[in-house]
Amino acid sequence: MAPPRPRQVVLVTGCSAGGIGWHLCAALASRGAVVYASARRPASADGLLALGCRVLQLDVTDDASVRAAVAEVLREAGRIDALVNNAGIAIRKPLVDFSMDEARRLMDTNYFGCVAMCDAVVPGMMERGQGRIFNVGSGLGYSPLPCMAHYSAAKHALRAYTDIQRAELAPFGISVCLVAPGYVRTHIGDEDHELPPNSPYRHNFPKLEAAMASTVFLGTSYQSATPVETFCARLADVVLSKSPPRHWRDGHLWFVPWLLGMFCPLWLLDLGFGIEFGLWPGRRVAKPLNVSRGARPLAASADS
Repeated sequence: MAPPRPRQVVLVTGCSAGGIGWHLCAALASRGAVVYASARRPASADGLLALGCRVLQLDVTDDASVRAAVAEVLREAGRIDALVNNAGIAIRKPLVDFSMDEARRLMDTNYFGCVAMCDAVVPGMMERGQGRIFNVGSGLGYSPLPCMAHYSAAKHALRAYTDIQRAELAPFGISVCLVAPGYVRTHIGDEDHELPPNSPYRHNFPKLEAAMASTVFLGTSYQSATPVETFCARLADVVLSKSPPRHWRDGHLWFVPWLLGMFCPLWLLDLGFGIEFGLWPGRRVAKPLNVSRGARPLAASADS
């Protein structure tokens, strides 16, 4: 009789309550994994301790914090079988309304945070000759949306990083998977979005303003999105599988941005932006502009 498979040690970043990270940890723990849930503020991961998870303080934008957390997992568990890079933030507004600090913070968290985690974890996986890495991207990593340019750029970068990482680490027995959620119902959908007071788009582009304030995505409501518990139950099975796919796409309407990114010509994409957001080429703005970059404060972390 074959010996039982040892419990899998999984480290997950971005585990604030209500998000994908939190529910993924809950699903992994229910499947018998040894789960290390991390968050910039451990108190935001409330409830995971009671489910049998170990909760760590980890700020993916702080190299010292990253290395301390990884060292703690290795000291306690001896190895990391799977790393799930889930930490991320979403800031939703037009490019001209971003401050450079906001743009850098978004890229530092959503892209370089993943790079920092891999830099700390991969050497141990290479020594053991096995391991699995899951980088949580987005459907917007295939096709971008107005008011989500920096977020989309970070997810495009993460997609490219994941594809090369997969090729480079394959000879060492390490699998790498890009997780690309569609429309998933998390606490992010509860947030209100509006244009900054001094935005040149305010009062000039009613369709864009309406899209910013709405929780409707591609014509479907927030309530139509895949429940986060359902999504994470499926993702947990992928994380614990021996041979994960190269890209794993799931969630409501996951195929729409993928199809747009793979097959949609740019002229048709621009036409869609015009219809959906009122962003028509050559449109004249009647109201005077009062541009103040970065007028709105940083958005709250989506899953950090």
